[in-house]
Amino acid sequence: MYAIADGLGRIPNEHRKKLTTLLWHFRSGTSRDLPSSTRLLILCAVIDGLMKLIAGARDPKNAATDKTWRKASDSLGFSWDKWTRDVFEVWGKHRHLLGHGWLWLGEELDPLEFFTDQARLGCAFLTSVAAYCGYEGPIMADPFRNRIITIRDIKI
Repeated sequence: MYAIADGLGRIPNEHRKKLTTLLWHFRSGTSRDLPSSTRLLILCAVIDGLMKLIAGARDPKNAATDKTWRKASDSLGFSWDKWTRDVFEVWGKHRHLLGHGWLWLGEELDPLEFFTDQARLGCAFLTSVAAYCGYEGPIMADPFRNRIITIRDIKI
């Protein structure tokens, strides 16, 4: 049985430290003490940071987001059309507005849409972390349809 922790041990130390930071922020962002918009903003930041880490982005001024996400998707072997594009679009719908101060949007959006998008981004983050660590087994792909897939299912 392969555990994600096994794969984490194989990641170069520099990347492991960055991934650990992202995981810490991901966990911190689940605090119910934070407003829902802040939790979603943290989630958007950590998933984008993960894509930058996987893509090997080094210069914050030249980390073009769509190119970075495509490179990360390719590095993981994920299909852009079958999976990553949808995640990128959900991420983009929220990240830019929240990151630029539109923090009340969580209250203005349809609550089901906001909740669903947050859950999808959370699943996408954990799926990407698992794949980055070399895991290819079963994973919860869609928490609303209770659909379990393997990471291989979203690969090219």
